[in-house]
Amino acid sequence: MSSKAKKAGKTAEDKKELPRKEQELFKSIAKHYETKQYKKGVKAADVVLKRFPDHGETQAMKALCLSCLDKKEEAYVLVKEALRNDMRSHVCWHVQGLLHRSDKEYLKAIRAYKQALKNDPGNMLILKDNSLLQVQMRDLKGFVETRRRILVEKPSTRVHWLAFALAHHLNGDLKVAVEVLDQYAHTLGPGVRVKDYEESELVMYRNSLLEQLGDPSKALEHLEANEDWVVDQHAWKTKRAELLLLQTPPAAAGEDGGGGVAEALATANLLAKWPAQVKERFAEGRKLWKSLMVDYGFENYHFHRGYMCALLELPPSTCSAVLKLKALDLAVPCVVGSDELTDEQRAVLVQAYAALKELKPRSRAVQRIPLSFLAPGTQEHSDCLAAYVIRMVKDGMPALAADLSGLYTANKPRRLTSSDGSGQNGETVSGKQVGGATTAVTALMLSDSSDQVCGKQASSHPQRFSNNQPQTKTTAKKSSTTSFSSPSFSTRCKDPSVVASHPVFLAVLKLATELLSNLKATGTLGLAPPTSSLALTQGGAAASSQVLLPPTCELWLLYLLAQLEEARGEFGAALAFIDQCIAHTPTAVDMYERRGRLLRKMGDIQGASEQMEVARRLDLQDRYINNKSTKYLMRIGKRSEGLATIGLFTKHDGDVSHNLKDMQVLWALNEYASSASQDKQYGEALKKWLQVETHFEDFVDDQFDFHSYCLRKGTLRSYSSALLMTDTLPHHVAYQRALCGLVATYVELHDMGHKERVAIAKGGSAGAADGSGGEDAGGGDNLSGLSAAERKKAKMLARKAKAKQDKAVVAAAAGAATDKKKEGVDEEKKEEGEADEGAEEEKKESKFPPPPPSPVDPDPLGLSFLKALVSAEDLGDAAAPTTALVTSAAAAAAPAAAAPAPPAAALKKTTALAEASRCVGHLLQFAPRSLTTHTASFDVSCRKGKLLLALKALLAAHHLSPNDPHTFLRLTAFAVGCRAAGILTAQGSPPSSSSAAAAAAGGAVVVAPPAGATAATQGAYVCANEVCAAGVKLLAFSDSSSKACVEALAAELKGLLLLSSEQGGGGEGEEGLVRSFASRHATCSLPHAVACARAAYLVAAYGGGFSGAAGGNAAADYVVKGGTGVCCGASPAARKGSTVSACQDAHAVLTCDLKAASPELAAAWKSACEAAWPLSLEFGSPLRPVSGDAQGVEASTETGSNGEGA
Repeated sequence: MSSKAKKAGKTAEDKKELPRKEQELFKSIAKHYETKQYKKGVKAADVVLKRFPDHGETQAMKALCLSCLDKKEEAYVLVKEALRNDMRSHVCWHVQGLLHRSDKEYLKAIRAYKQALKNDPGNMLILKDNSLLQVQMRDLKGFVETRRRILVEKPSTRVHWLAFALAHHLNGDLKVAVEVLDQYAHTLGPGVRVKDYEESELVMYRNSLLEQLGDPSKALEHLEANEDWVVDQHAWKTKRAELLLLQTPPAAAGEDGGGGVAEALATANLLAKWPAQVKERFAEGRKLWKSLMVDYGFENYHFHRGYMCALLELPPSTCSAVLKLKALDLAVPCVVGSDELTDEQRAVLVQAYAALKELKPRSRAVQRIPLSFLAPGTQEHSDCLAAYVIRMVKDGMPALAADLSGLYTANKPRRLTSSDGSGQNGETVSGKQVGGATTAVTALMLSDSSDQVCGKQASSHPQRFSNNQPQTKTTAKKSSTTSFSSPSFSTRCKDPSVVASHPVFLAVLKLATELLSNLKATGTLGLAPPTSSLALTQGGAAASSQVLLPPTCELWLLYLLAQLEEARGEFGAALAFIDQCIAHTPTAVDMYERRGRLLRKMGDIQGASEQMEVARRLDLQDRYINNKSTKYLMRIGKRSEGLATIGLFTKHDGDVSHNLKDMQVLWALNEYASSASQDKQYGEALKKWLQVETHFEDFVDDQFDFHSYCLRKGTLRSYSSALLMTDTLPHHVAYQRALCGLVATYVELHDMGHKERVAIAKGGSAGAADGSGGEDAGGGDNLSGLSAAERKKAKMLARKAKAKQDKAVVAAAAGAATDKKKEGVDEEKKEEGEADEGAEEEKKESKFPPPPPSPVDPDPLGLSFLKALVSAEDLGDAAAPTTALVTSAAAAAAPAAAAPAPPAAALKKTTALAEASRCVGHLLQFAPRSLTTHTASFDVSCRKGKLLLALKALLAAHHLSPNDPHTFLRLTAFAVGCRAAGILTAQGSPPSSSSAAAAAAGGAVVVAPPAGATAATQGAYVCANEVCAAGVKLLAFSDSSSKACVEALAAELKGLLLLSSEQGGGGEGEEGLVRSFASRHATCSLPHAVACARAAYLVAAYGGGFSGAAGGNAAADYVVKGGTGVCCGASPAARKGSTVSACQDAHAVLTCDLKAASPELAAAWKSACEAAWPLSLEFGSPLRPVSGDAQGVEASTETGSNGEGA
């Protein structure tokens, strides 16, 4: 090496090394940072940099202190300069990683940490920071490697062993995780183990790993051998009771690929003794589950599930499925191959629960559970049902009807999860299990997963039509487990027509009616003494109904009957019972709340909101009824009143919305956004829905602080469960509802004209496009009823008034400043005694600092999110930057205090369709089993011209729910667009090269929807037009890839059309598709009939069938008569799904979409709806809400508070 090169290298080394004095200052910077004395750290760094301005590590530490002082931009500039000066310093790279981590840019931080580790591979601090980010981002392989390196560097620390085992557990290597824990145990010397909480958790964690490995025998042996080291005896006893039920026979010799003659003989001996061991373990399990009830409470349904499995001696696969049920889920599976419990099984359960009733006669669970396995119609079932209902009526239980609804089960079975947590297709099962009485599973107490719909398709709420939970990236991979078959479970009936004929429902209705009539006639319930042993109280005495009854028995019987009538769809009878309840007890809040619900179901949402407000005023300290009133106010568009109502229970300084955002009230944000979207206030809707998205991002980020804490405390079981819970958080219905609302809003904004979109961005609502909505949205007067000249004059007067008001505000501020200055001069002239007294007073007040200023929302209407969708030139703002505001969830969660506009570097250009695609991507990732996910994906893909993606979404939606009306309408629109483009001929075949060229030369067919058409009809026309345009563009290309795309598209669509048409035999083409679907569903279901009407009119408009006026007449006939040519029933309510909103939708189709087709049918339909819904706002004369007892309201107001202290 030359002397010049040596000199250059020496100079570079001199730049890195500091003299002793500066080295001490550099170390003090780190100390100041650790003690959060950031300003002192900056000063110390400045002293070093004054003499060595190019010292990279000092620059990096200064940048770290600056970032903690909210000087992010300066910190990033400084750390980049530090890297230029010292690229090989691990400190500089580490600091850059810390800066990215503070900004939640975890991937960039991981890259910086890796660069730092290249320069200093054994740095423990960097390794630990890197491991935390890897587990946060679920880089499980990298997490395993990092924890291995940490363990190699310092193997004497207990936490490093536990973290290494946990890393293998999360990565799916359960055997390696167990081996790591065993190796750690071997490193401990004699007398080192101490019976404490950490050692107890380690034992239980290792036991859970053995259980997940699919070897319950080893898990049970390990659990029994380490009983003395477990502190949590409740968890130990419960786990032992569970493992006793999961024992499997030993594998036969040779099944595991090894073993000789001696081992084969030993295995055969074990198999010969296995039946006796099973009997002993079930007997021990029964004793253990019963002792758990005695020690820890009879109301724990998990104990009852295990106890019944032990009583019936069920196979391990069934026990495993039953023990996975949660909360109040209750299941009594039967033996394999039988559809009902046998008489012997039922007798065993009856005898066991009779003994439990003697032991704990007041237990509600012991009295309720026998109703799930007794056969309806028998004397035992009647006696137990009467005893249970009488007790609940005496105790005043408002939710009795909801409790008993778990007994209304259907015979249609469905699958629960198998032992490895997967369903039939390897997917986890979502939805709640419900109970039945005589089916394969006789008692489940949750709702049908196929009916778990959080809202309608039109309102963009997710719909779930599958029993399986979304398949997502979980923290632990599936391990190899013993293969068990899954038992089938029955589901709850929720359709009113099915509930009305259910035997258990009829028995409850008959019992309640008989009890009420006896009470009114004789003053007693008047039932005969029960004969069943389960209906006897402690000591064998009969549960007499002749004892002295509380005066509220009649009230709760009336309330029970009202809920029963509501369950079978008789809203008029339910309302009559509720009115009797209010007449009986005018101050009962539950009665007014139920009356509000009935009014909503009867179509009077305005009256329902007023009724909820009456209920709220009866009890101002009831948070639940306050929330219900808030929700109903928002649903009728009174968002400001709703915020004021919910603000009674929040601590806010002027603006309630800030508190709702800080407290992450998801349901309130979703309701507010839905209400704003219905009123075409798109800015407010986007802002609230994006805040919901932000909250879930915060939920995921909040787990970062627990990575090191849980490892340090040794809570490995809770920590692994928390990681799994965090991975499944985006499955939450609130998150899916927000994303679906965002997609629907962005799609609606995309479908608008450019001028209207720009006007909305300026004014915030759809009415701003004609100059009438901007002032109204901003809080001014509504000018929609004025002429153009009058609007212009009114706007001019408004501008003058605003200028005058601003001038007065400025003058007042100037006067206040002058007065303050004079007061300061006068204060200086005070005497010394007065000054000292003032100083002492100021010292006292300094202990209580003044409250912070009230937060001010800089964008209450969310206009920034709308302006992000249009260019600055369209907005007419010459000073505005060329890019728009970021429309991400982070922008919605900006600080509440007023702040200046973000700099140009923080701005980003976007479009409505791009944002909709982003939301659809999240839905496909986290909710792939939701029908609404794929319908939203179809809508966005059509508008983007991605025909294969649109067809893929259609196939997925058709697989989830082949008979869904919304999916059918989209399928029809897609087929019509493809045929119009030339991709499909009229017979559903792919086009020839000549026909394709002719279609491409002719251009795309554009058919405008009818004037004033409904939103769903407009969406179908838009999809068909977009598909046609994209198909024409695709056919214009003659390359081989485009031809292959067309052929694949035509083949897949042809198969889907044949699959949908052949089921009903409607013929070929789009008309045959509609007729086939209508023949199966239009007669019995109103939503399906409306979808058929829209599809028929769409096909007729594109010339694919239903030609001429016959198309409109056929469409109208589908709505009114179900396509049969005769009336489907005396009332629209005779068809399934015929709610008030469905009837309103059908009426809108007849009057808006098909107004020129058949006015006579439209008038006949309206008359029928008026007869069916006489109290609705749309078709009848709504009732006024009942105000209640004035004295009771006054007394409640005087004794209660405004809710702030509740």
